[in-house]
Amino acid sequence: MITLGVVLISFVLVGPAAAQDPRIGIIDFYGLHQVSESQAREVLKIAEGDLVPESVTQAEHRLAALPGVLRARVSRICCANGRTILFVGIEEQGSPALRFRSAPHGSIRLPDDVVQAGHHLDKAAHLAILRGNAGEDDSKGHALMHDPTGRAIQENFISFAARDLNRLREVLRHSAVPEHRALTAEVLGYARDKRDVVECLVLEWEIHPKRFATTRCDHRPVWFTVAGADDSRSNETLHPAPQLRRLDRPE
Repeated sequence: MITLGVVLISFVLVGPAAAQDPRIGIIDFYGLHQVSESQAREVLKIAEGDLVPESVTQAEHRLAALPGVLRARVSRICCANGRTILFVGIEEQGSPALRFRSAPHGSIRLPDDVVQAGHHLDKAAHLAILRGNAGEDDSKGHALMHDPTGRAIQENFISFAARDLNRLREVLRHSAVPEHRALTAEVLGYARDKRDVVECLVLEWEIHPKRFATTRCDHRPVWFTVAGADDSRSNETLHPAPQLRRLDRPE
């Protein structure tokens, strides 16, 4: 039975030197309501196939100068078919704004072996990108890299999620260490039953409305998204939360 599960998909922020191909493969816009994609593209002055720019600051300034735009952000992300993805975010006046809640101050931490595995995965992912092997298999509801070293580490995340599920929930909600919270969010995506983790993450959204995005080691954001996953225990469709609609990301 195919159900809707919740997975964590991670990307690596890159500069032009780190990409496999120094060109842009995809430009993805979000937050557009009154501003059209064609208007945003006109002032962005960057197109698919262009070389990855050394800086996106001027592009952000041009986007923010559009009528009705409060601020803009352009992020370079690796990779899609070996090329960089450019995410272009617009915040318009009067649009719903998702805010981060205050950081927790708890003393709980991740187990040492989970932290070590996270560091090893960072290194393996970086090396895989440099070798041109950044692809992954998401058919199980969580990411499994094509690179064998990275995949082996991610397969250990399945064991961590089963062994430490309750502790991971507590770290996510209460740990004062942002790197631990971000890695926790990634490992939780490897839980056998995605419903075991979506409840606690969605509850955080309901109590503290925010867009769930956090960075690990200041360079690797983890994004919470919905994907198909096999689950032999389920005969129902999971509807995570109305907060997903608040992302307001046009298709």
